[in-house]
Amino acid sequence: MTVALGYLFSILYGAFCIGVGQLTGKLGLPKKYSRKIVHISVGFEWFILRSYMGASWHFLAVCLLFLFLLYISLKKNWFSSMSSDAENAPGTVYYALAMSVMAAVTLLLPDGMMPFGIAVICTSLGDGFAGILGQLQKKNAVLLYGKKTLLGFIGCFAFSFFGIFAFSAYFSLTMTLPVMYFIALFAASVELVSKNGLDNLTVPLSVFAFSYGWLYYSSYMPSILLSVLLTPWIIVLADRNKALTKSGILAALLLDGVMTFTLGNAGFFLLLCFLGFGALCDAVKKKGKHTVAVEEEKSGARDAWQVLANGGVLSLFSLLYACTFEPVFLCAALASIAEALGDTAASGFGALSKKTLDLFHLKPCSCGLSGGMSLVGTLAALGFSGLSLGISRLLFEFSLLPFAVMLTAAFLGTVFDSFLGSVCQRKYRCTVCGCQTEGKTHCGTKADFAGGFPYVNNDVVNVLSSLFSALSVLFLFLLL
Repeated sequence: MTVALGYLFSILYGAFCIGVGQLTGKLGLPKKYSRKIVHISVGFEWFILRSYMGASWHFLAVCLLFLFLLYISLKKNWFSSMSSDAENAPGTVYYALAMSVMAAVTLLLPDGMMPFGIAVICTSLGDGFAGILGQLQKKNAVLLYGKKTLLGFIGCFAFSFFGIFAFSAYFSLTMTLPVMYFIALFAASVELVSKNGLDNLTVPLSVFAFSYGWLYYSSYMPSILLSVLLTPWIIVLADRNKALTKSGILAALLLDGVMTFTLGNAGFFLLLCFLGFGALCDAVKKKGKHTVAVEEEKSGARDAWQVLANGGVLSLFSLLYACTFEPVFLCAALASIAEALGDTAASGFGALSKKTLDLFHLKPCSCGLSGGMSLVGTLAALGFSGLSLGISRLLFEFSLLPFAVMLTAAFLGTVFDSFLGSVCQRKYRCTVCGCQTEGKTHCGTKADFAGGFPYVNNDVVNVLSSLFSALSVLFLFLLL
């Protein structure tokens, strides 16, 4: 009987929320506000379902039912109060999908019901009122990211925080005010970086996981707190400065997750230093671009393959370290990222050099040609590799001997990178202007193959070079 009442009340309440949205729309309230009223009110469906059904498949069945109905209504445009502009239209479906996913998880983890509720509160109140406040401020709005405003961000944080506070008090949860603050700030940050209605999916799912950690693994959470709170803002900076493409951002998030959960805040900070110093080297390279006679296959924002080529080996050996706690794997990981930064520095500062030598063909070469080495670039590689390992030493506290081994391996990796670039990396020559290029086309025409192996591009070279440095560490430690 209790479950039957749960079905009845949940369906009636869902109909009530849609009815309120329809009514406010007919009374002249703009659709953008009537939609948010539905968004805010529908979140309280969770209290009905939790009270009558608990963590059961009935809870999931109701969520799936609403997911199906909202998807059909999106296609048929049944409820004008639920519809939106083209770019945000799937938002209601994403909300129901997130509810269904969290309901399914609570079937396996019944103690996830409270984090489920916190996620719903942050989505309905925080995200809902963020939209209303952001739309109210039409003039002099401070844009943080895309169309997201500072007022909307503050509204999302404030309503999430007070919503969590009331929720925690009602259910007598052992949550401190700082923890509530962190969850609310995280919810507002995720809402800020989520576009095209995806905040209705990303906010509840990420807050669910974050809240679950604070409720049941509170001793572990401080070790990853820096990464979790700062990652959304790193996305904003990377996208604003066109440092990463969309695929590059997704790949960076993957690496960020691996580094955070294997090495904690230290791993995140190391990755952040690599991105920061890498951006500096890229800026130097752009200033010296006029001296570069060779056009690269990829330029501008880094895509997913470039991100993974520079950080994939780091993630692999970080995972090996997390699984085995063998220090040699940590050293291999640190050497690989030091080599990647050294190679980036060599490319960036090498663009300023007037004389470049292809050491493996013993002849001068054009500045910017893969495999070319210059004194400036070589010194930059050594210096930035040492800088990366110096930061690593502060974070992980190892002695001078491992530092020397890793620096040697990293520098050897940059030399190996030049070898691969000279001997193995594919190169083309433009049939129109005669320019040597790494791309298959130039001046709108197909370029002639000029040397190397057809399937070896710069991304392959970067992966092999980082792997060479990591394996060199393992070999050198065997000798010691």
